[in-house]
Amino acid sequence: MALCVLACSLLLWDKSRRLKKAWMLAVDLVMAVLILSTGSRAQVVALGIMAALVAFYQTRRLRFRTRKQKKLFEFGKWAVIFGMIALAGANYFQHTSLEQALVNSNRMGLFSINLPVLLRENKLWLGLVYASAGRFGEGRIGLYQVYYVDNYYVYLLMSSGILGCAIQLAAIFLVVQGIRTTVWKHNRQAAECLTVMLVINLFMGLFFCAVIYPNYIHCTLFWALPMMYIYAYKKEEKGISCET
Repeated sequence: MALCVLACSLLLWDKSRRLKKAWMLAVDLVMAVLILSTGSRAQVVALGIMAALVAFYQTRRLRFRTRKQKKLFEFGKWAVIFGMIALAGANYFQHTSLEQALVNSNRMGLFSINLPVLLRENKLWLGLVYASAGRFGEGRIGLYQVYYVDNYYVYLLMSSGILGCAIQLAAIFLVVQGIRTTVWKHNRQAAECLTVMLVINLFMGLFFCAVIYPNYIHCTLFWALPMMYIYAYKKEEKGISCET
């Protein structure tokens, strides 16, 4: 919910007056503190990604006197981004290996149990129809004795197979394409904010069963808002009045 508040404040920021911006900034700081206090690595990283994307889009609006200045700035920006990623990775894996990190997060079950079940039961294309998405850490569960992995993309593969993954990826692509081609033409600032929402949502799916999954409020909001904007601007293009 805190991530939802932060994301919605991005949409309202440019159209808000100074007093409202001050209140929004105060609320955003409280939301950021709440996220940091959870101790959840996924949510803290999501907050960092949100801040990085906002900074990235803001830098794109900067004006430079010469092309050389712009190129130097772009080089420095990407150097800082990759340097921070490398530094964070080096600090993390200094104390643990990738294999140990997977074991500690219970994600080795994907390779040792779940994928072998799909192959053994010839269910790779259509999936197992149902794979638990809420009983984390209970060992082998269900008729096929699968091991729950806290990852939306794995859950999607386990429950609906390659065909189900393809259908949902196609739906995600249509939303992304709608933002890029429809919303971007009418409201660039809104398109940037909606892109931040989708990136965070897709990232969170690596650590939670949460991309298009109604148990999480951000899964509903971060898809509903882009589709509302796409629908509204499509109506405007057709000459039908529709307020966003």
